[in-house]
Amino acid sequence: MSINLEHNIKSDLQLQTLYVDSYNFNFLGSPKGEIEVNVKFNVEDTFADDILTISLSSYIMARDSFDLNVTLVGQFVLDAGMVDKLKANAVAVMFPYLRSQVTLLTTQPNILPIVLPTININKLLQYHRK
Repeated sequence: MSINLEHNIKSDLQLQTLYVDSYNFNFLGSPKGEIEVNVKFNVEDTFADDILTISLSSYIMARDSFDLNVTLVGQFVLDAGMVDKLKANAVAVMFPYLRSQVTLLTTQPNILPIVLPTININKLLQYHRK
């Protein structure tokens, strides 16, 4: 399919593929009372042959209820000179898909669905550069 956009507004960052690379759900038992949920994220990237590959992972620990690890991989086509400038945009494109997958996987009997809040992608990437 070919899509023509008027005014030449096509982004320099083009999503080529996006998929769930892995997930692991470990049920620990039905929650009793308020659930404490801790979330951590990890971002890794590589660039080769004009393809930026991003691995975005979430690690969710719901004390005494479940543990969930989800990893998405996205591949984006872009020029080498744009990688540093557009890496945050690539992660921002992927994040809603990660949120959706987490909600889908936690919508099960005896589990309160988890809807991850939106996050500051730039702060996440700064944290992982340290």
